[in-house]
This record gives sequence, C-alpha cells and structure tokens, in this order.
Amino acid sequence: MWYEILPSAAVIAVCMSIPNFISPYINRLWEGKPYRRCIVDDWHIDMLKRDERISGIDGYQTVGLDNLPDEPPKN
Repeated sequence: MWYEILPSAAVIAVCMSIPNFISPYINRLWEGKPYRRCIVDDWHIDMLKRDERISGIDGYQTVGLDNLPDEPPKN
C-alpha cells in the first residue's frame, strides 16, 4: 500500500538533513566559529566594503572576475 514508502522516505529525509545539522559543528572544529562567513572583525568588514566598491554591486550577489575592471582607474 501507500504507507510502505514511509520508511524509505524517512531514511532519505534523515540522510538529506544530516549535513544541515552537522555543518556548524564541523565548522566550529575547523574554523573556530559555527559559520564560515563572519564579518565581526574590522578586516572582514573592510574587505567586504572593498569588494562592494570595486565591483559596484552589493556584497550579497555573486559575480565572477568578468565584473572587475582590468586596470585601476586613473586619477
């Protein structure tokens, strides 16, 4: 019947949710903080502002190297 799929679906759901629950612990072990992206210190904030200034877009959009200028602007 239809309920025979429930154990298989539960196993798949558990296996797919394991990385979400285990990644903070692995990042804490590897990086020392629960999440990889963290802008709590001045250096990371300065680098984010630099990237926003150079690329011309906010820091939440992913762009490649094609968006960066080839040469620095001349004053």
